[in-house]
Amino acid sequence: MKYLEVSSLSRLTGLLTECEVGDVVLNGRVECFSCKAVGVDKKVAREVESHYKLEEDDAASGATSPLGPISEMSTRRLLVNLIGTLSLAFPDYDFSTLKPEDFLKLRSHVDAVSAVNSKMAPVEDVIGAGFLNAMWADVDAVIDLAESEVYSYIPDVDDDPLTPDGGLWSYNFFFFNKTKKQILYITCVAAYKESDEVGDGDPEGSPTQFDASQADDDTMGDEMAGDDGEGGAMGGAVLAAVAQGERDGPDVEDGALGWEDGI
Repeated sequence: MKYLEVSSLSRLTGLLTECEVGDVVLNGRVECFSCKAVGVDKKVAREVESHYKLEEDDAASGATSPLGPISEMSTRRLLVNLIGTLSLAFPDYDFSTLKPEDFLKLRSHVDAVSAVNSKMAPVEDVIGAGFLNAMWADVDAVIDLAESEVYSYIPDVDDDPLTPDGGLWSYNFFFFNKTKKQILYITCVAAYKESDEVGDGDPEGSPTQFDASQADDDTMGDEMAGDDGEGGAMGGAVLAAVAQGERDGPDVEDGALGWEDGI
């Protein structure tokens, strides 16, 4: 895996870093990675292959997983790519022991778009109207949403490296384009501001105001996610699917798709 510098995505990440919305601080990232294997990926791949070699009987019996049949090389390669993406995004954590069951495959990119939009709607009051439409236009230009498979990482509720202590909620989605051999990773964590950071006026470090005129396609987000009501409904469907998985817990259910009261 290799991080790919994309100016439009870097700008989005800048706008979503330490973004203050009411008494909540958001830290979001939108990043793209090449799936070309490097040394670390090859090491993880060997470990994955070794692990499933020990489970050959299960693989031979057609055992499947959220990522697909574990007997297929493509499924194991996908697992390595997802692990590699997380490892590059969060180098201080060890994701090498993750299993296919730690991930969820979504039905389509529309589910992810709706889930993100329902979480992030209040951001437009801070960054500017049209921000979400422009964000998805930039994402689509890089990864081609319609041609991408979408996955989410479902962390252990007792050991979630992506949500710090005091975190309200987090989301993460991997848009995998097989043809491009790239993964676009979008994530965000919400947490309450420290009490001494709350004050009058514009907070220091507030994100630059977004200019909707910079959007390539102002209608794209609406076409993919529908109006606010429809987005919330679709987001609920995503969380319902997650709740049926093996990683069931309060961070999925309570942190679902709404802001905390008072925001």
